[in-house]
Amino acid sequence: MNVSRYISKKIQIDSPGTFTGKIIKIAIAGIALGFAVILVSSATVEGFQREISSKITGFSGDIEIRATGSASNNDYPMFEIPENFVSDIKKISNIKSIHAVATKPAIIKSQDELLGILYKGVDSNYSFEFYQKNLLEGEMPLKQNEILISKFMAQKLQVKIGEKLRIYFIKQPIRASAPIVKGIYHTGLDEQDKMMVLGNISTVQRFFSEGANFATNFEIFVEDLGKLEKTKEDISKNLDYSLDCHLSKELFPQIYTWLDYLDLNKWIILSLMFFVSAICLVSALLILVIDRTKMIGLLKTLGATNALIKQIFMYKLARILAWGFGLGNILGLGLCYFQKYTSYFKLDQETYYIDTVPIYLNLSSILLANLIGISICMLVLMLPVQMVSKINPSKSIRFD
Repeated sequence: MNVSRYISKKIQIDSPGTFTGKIIKIAIAGIALGFAVILVSSATVEGFQREISSKITGFSGDIEIRATGSASNNDYPMFEIPENFVSDIKKISNIKSIHAVATKPAIIKSQDELLGILYKGVDSNYSFEFYQKNLLEGEMPLKQNEILISKFMAQKLQVKIGEKLRIYFIKQPIRASAPIVKGIYHTGLDEQDKMMVLGNISTVQRFFSEGANFATNFEIFVEDLGKLEKTKEDISKNLDYSLDCHLSKELFPQIYTWLDYLDLNKWIILSLMFFVSAICLVSALLILVIDRTKMIGLLKTLGATNALIKQIFMYKLARILAWGFGLGNILGLGLCYFQKYTSYFKLDQETYYIDTVPIYLNLSSILLANLIGISICMLVLMLPVQMVSKINPSKSIRFD
């Protein structure tokens, strides 16, 4: 029989109305609230990073191939697509899809207004999932002489679905087209929404190349983002000196740097909450030891070792820890699932690029957080539990 566990079960320390019982409940509540904050903050930060990253890659792909060299005002040169280029890229592992794109700066004009834009021409095989997800009005995909504009452009140009606009491409002589507005989208990424117009690739090819086998870039989407760097290296091996590939985070460094700073905030919150949980647990231990000083003296008088007495208290503290982390998981995960399925808590989209607090739950992250939290609390308890060995039996029995 495990003597320390048996004695631990017989000790009543959390009876309702007693001072010790109140302290135990406060300790459990502190641990639960602290761990709930840890789960919610982790799920929110990771959800925010994934949501913003998915919007960025929706505009550029996970990896983008361009002609070597720089370009001013996003005016990248057209290049002829090498023979078997697409099929060779598709053979590389982790490639989900690859799409030829022709992008050129232009001016879009309604009856009374005009705007500088970036015309992005795609074909019918393009992956429209991102734009479909952010579509406010209209339909996809786009046929020739049809365009998708942002909500900002629609308001600025004062146009609706089905109306015609004039697009002037910057070239000598000036080339113009008169597409129909087929859809209106809104992503919340203002820098892109203010300039990106989605149209048909044939429009750009007709004005800027000698045939249909030309593009300004290729957008590549991958299956596993964890293998992004390796995939980029594999793609680079298939390119000649005239082409180069870039990750989306290289094309939008400022946004990704901002997202990286969120990790620092997350670790600060996690550290503070783990510290609060540890303090609650240590406080509970000190109260338990003081409350059971006479019992400790009596056990020592009967021949109990310091190790056995320490185990008695560790069993009790393990129960507190189990209740704290159990309730913390229920509260934290409950809030996360509530937000995930109701989108109750909102954000200012102009500031945060999204209109609701995003949540991403990862089982491995949840289990790791529990493991780290419990390990930290147990390690913190090692030092104060040593005070049991300092208690003198002769004095403690008379302790009042």
